[in-house]
Parts: sequence; structure tokens; C-alpha cells
Amino acid sequence: MDSLYWQPLLSRPAEGRHAFVRALVSRYPGLIDSLTEAMAYLDRIEVAGDSQSGYWVRVVEEEDERMLLPTDRLEDRRAAQVGALRKGVTGGARLVVLAGVGIGDICREILRLGGEYPNVGFLIVEPELVRVLIAATLFDLVPLAQSENILWALGRNAVDEMVSICRKNYLYLVPPDKWAYMLGVIPHDAQEAGQYSALVSSLSQMLEPDQDAFERAVEQFINRRFQSRGLVWSYHSPKAYIHLPLLRALLRGFEERGWRTCCELVKEDFAAGLRLAASMIRSVPDLYLFLNGPSSAFLREAGISPSAERDIARFRVIWIVDDLTASGTEDLHTGYSHWDHVFCADRTYMQAMQGCGARRVAFLPAAAAVMRKGSPRKDWSAPISYVGSIQNMGPYLRRLSDRSRTCLHRIAQRKDQERRISFQQIVQDEAPPQSIVEELRQIADEYHATTPKGFENPDRILDFFLYVTATFLQRKRIVECLLPHGLKIFGPESWLETLAPEYRNRFQGPVPFEQVADVYASADLSLNIHSYQCPTCLNSRDFDVIMAGGCLLADWVEDFGHGFFEEEKEVALFRSHAELPDLVKALSSTPDQRDAMKVAARDRLLREHTYAHRAGVICETLGIG
Repeated sequence: MDSLYWQPLLSRPAEGRHAFVRALVSRYPGLIDSLTEAMAYLDRIEVAGDSQSGYWVRVVEEEDERMLLPTDRLEDRRAAQVGALRKGVTGGARLVVLAGVGIGDICREILRLGGEYPNVGFLIVEPELVRVLIAATLFDLVPLAQSENILWALGRNAVDEMVSICRKNYLYLVPPDKWAYMLGVIPHDAQEAGQYSALVSSLSQMLEPDQDAFERAVEQFINRRFQSRGLVWSYHSPKAYIHLPLLRALLRGFEERGWRTCCELVKEDFAAGLRLAASMIRSVPDLYLFLNGPSSAFLREAGISPSAERDIARFRVIWIVDDLTASGTEDLHTGYSHWDHVFCADRTYMQAMQGCGARRVAFLPAAAAVMRKGSPRKDWSAPISYVGSIQNMGPYLRRLSDRSRTCLHRIAQRKDQERRISFQQIVQDEAPPQSIVEELRQIADEYHATTPKGFENPDRILDFFLYVTATFLQRKRIVECLLPHGLKIFGPESWLETLAPEYRNRFQGPVPFEQVADVYASADLSLNIHSYQCPTCLNSRDFDVIMAGGCLLADWVEDFGHGFFEEEKEVALFRSHAELPDLVKALSSTPDQRDAMKVAARDRLLREHTYAHRAGVICETLGIG
């Protein structure tokens, strides 16, 4: 130890420590005073060694020196500590509680494991804030402070804070066999080692009262299953933000019919399912509302066991608003039970869901998520406006050979003419040479690698590529047809990559959902282009344009033939882009006709196509009030 080269800790760069403190205080503002006090103690700390061989740390006070980190068998202890941590996580732990912040290897291993196992949480309980600041000086701990999956209980009241954190995040819903407790720190002093060991052994006993409370809540939940409280419960994940307006609008529809609603917005971290389970237990709902998947998948994620799932039998409504095969679902029929009542926004989804095991499969179209008439704005006025996105597939098309590009255009044209037919069937009918198929597959693989889809089936990868490319070609073709007639575009900046230079000034940028009604009300005509993902149905934008007081110009889909709105009297429809110039010229020259269409369509919508009507369909189908 005499040969070690000791340096003051404060001679080390302070930027990392300061960044760590800022990140930690942003999550735990109450720590600011304690951390400031602990920083004043750092001038007594000296360090030796490096991150590779290990650090020795001591406290120097006048003539006294006290070691904080060991000098013997350090490498063995580090290896054992990291091994124990990995063994706990790979062995199925949902939550790892560490007594002490650790330093170096243990911190890096937490980050590695957090990346490999995103559903596992880590709770660091460290009474000594000085140790935290030492570690933050010697190592980059900023990612640990920022991670939502790593919780910190620090300072003199660390144990009490740990209990508070567990209650706040409902960590007591984690089964006892899914917890792992271990030393996060390697103290040098035998007395300190004993204190941290005692802390480890006491942590597992701190949550027993909460476990009892949870069991009582579950029992109450089960016993009240037949007592109606008129409550619809749902949740929403930030990952599916695009569906939030639909979900909120349907819940408002239930409210208009006298129901109470609860919609939990989930912060994505390892405890998200636990918080959702606690919300369900508190709420005791009569009806669950889920989007795009079986209720069992969600309930498992929330930690509800199969036996408990049977005990909490409620009406479970699943509204399928997307083509699930395009979003990554390999087997549409997996996970549904007789508790599930499946409603489909597109009639083709009903065919795909038949035989899935649900109690019933029924049709439930979209309605107006916009809840008000728009207020026209001069800066948004236009002969035609379009609110929508585009995925620029031009670079991929340009890399194809002429033969393959021609084949792909034929596939897209056939899909435009026969929306019900699958891309896989079109490829079979076209029967292109194998060399073209292989080239398309190669480009599809390259595109798929840039997306989060994670398909494994090569046919699914090709199918998804064809869907995205055909959608790109469809929207590009219609938009290019209307640009000479004054079209303005609202959406993501990917449009700038697609528009010709002389038309890039027509791009108006993205618009928040809260303001789309004003965009629709500001234009003479509001364009809607239906996605191939919904082959036959009207989508939300059809209804939103009309609710906002706009005049709808849309490509024809089958459901317009099912009496939703009347062509020419309520909406303007086109069946090919070749019809568009004459149709737009006729409507542009007859403002009185446009105004009459707006009024007639909005009157029809308010009579028949609000989310209160859709909630009524669900209630009538389920036989509930």
C-alpha cells in the first residue's frame, strides 16, 4: 500500500460528477441539500490506482487515515460481485436491490444488464452520499442517474426512502421469488462490511406490510366483481401515441353515455406493469378497453396470474384499429379468450380474426376524434390541404434495376385497384422471375434493418416493404396531381425529400392534433388518402374533416358504399388520380355546393357517427347499460 500513488479526489475532473448530480437532482429534487453537504467532505478523500486495476480510496483527517476500499483480493471480490449480479438477473429477478452504490465494474454491469433486460429494475440503497459522489467522480454514472429503470434511495433516510419508492411504484406487486438482494459496495472496514450486510438482510423484510395490503386489495377486487360501478378502464403507452386521440375520443363517448372512465398514461419503465396492476385493483372496473391485442398479453405484463385473471372476469373490449400483420403480430389468434370481445375498425380484420377464441368478433368503425368545429386561419387557407405523413422510399427505388422497379410499380398499381387482395397474393399472381424476387427481398431486408419491426419471416419482411413502398407511391402520385391546383401539405419533414424543388414552399410543417380542426376549416377542400393498412374502411381523418367543418375530398373505399356518407351531396370522392383535376376544378368553382356539402355531412356525422354512437354499439353488443 505504501507504493501506491495517492492523489486528492478533487484533483480529478469534476464534469462527470457535476453532470451526475444534475441528473440525479432532476429526478430527486429533495437530495439537493444533502448532496451539497456531502460535497464539502470530498476534500478529505484521496484515491490511488485506475479503472483497470481498481481503485483504492481513503479518508484523510489530520493524522488519521481510514480505508474505504480494500487492498486485498480486490480482483476476486469484483469478479464475484459482478457474477452475483448477472446471476440474479439471468435467473429471473424482476428487481435487484443493491446495498451500496458500488463502483466501477458493478455500475457498468448494471448498465449492460439494463440494456439486455429492459423489464428488470435496479434499486440502489446507499446511506452514505459521499460514496455516491466518489463513484461519480471516478466513473461515468450519468446514464445510471438518467435511467428510469434504476431507482435511488440515498442519504440518512435511505431505508425509509426505499420503502416510499416501493410503495409509489407498487414494487410490492413483484412476487417475492423475483427479488434479488446483494451487496453493491465492497467496504474495506469489517464494521462497515457488517453494516452493509445487515442492510441487505433487513431490506427483504421491509415490504411485508405492503404485501399484506396487496393481498387484501386483490381479495376485495375479486369479491366485488359483480358490483357495477359504471367504470371503463384503459391505459395508453407513449409508444402508441398515434392512437391516443382515438382512445380518448372513445372514452369520451362512454362518458357521454353516463359511464365514468379511467385512462392510465404509462411511463415506460420496468415498473409500468406494476403501476397498471395497482390502478386496476384500485379502480375495480366493469369494462376493460384495450387496443390492438388480447387482454391476456396486457394482464401478464401487469403481473396478473392466469388464476387471478379468471377471478377478475370483466367485460374486456379489444378494438383492432390497425392491420396487426403489418405491425408485427406473427399469429393473430394467440392469446384471446372467451372474456375478450373483439371489435374491428375494418371489415377485413373481422375475417382475419375469425376463430381467434374471443367471445365475439364484430365491426366497429372509427368516428370523429376531433371534438369541435375549426376556426379558419388566414395563414392556413388553401384551395386544398392535406394532413398526413410519408415515408420516403425514393432512395430504395432508385437502387433497384429497371426490371425490378417496373415490377414493383405493377404490384402497387394492382393493390390500388384491388385493396382487399394481399401483397403476397399479388406477387404470386404476377409471378416475376426469381432474380427480381431476390432483388426485391434484398432491398426489403435493407429497409427492414432501419425499422424497429423485428420480423423474422422473410415473406413478412417483403410484404411490409411492399406495403410501405406502395403507400409511398400512392400518396406521392395523388399529391403531385394536386400540387398544381394549390395543395398545401402539413406533416413531417420527410415531405421535403419527396417534393420537387418548385413545390417545397407548399410544405407547412407538422401541426399538433389540437389544431388540425383549424387546418381543415381553413381550406376549401381537405384531402384524405386511405392507407392500404385499412383496405375498406373510413378512417378518423374522414370524420375529423367533417366534424371540423371542412369539405372532404377522399379516395373511394368500400365503406362509402355502406351508407356512411352520400357522394356529391356530403363528400367528394375519386376512384383514380386521373379524375382529380376535373373534380377539383368543378368544386373550386362552386363554393355554394361545397358549403352545402359541409353542412349536410356534419349533420349526418352528429346524428350517426360520434364516439358516443360507437360506445353505444359496444354496450348494445355486450348487453350492458
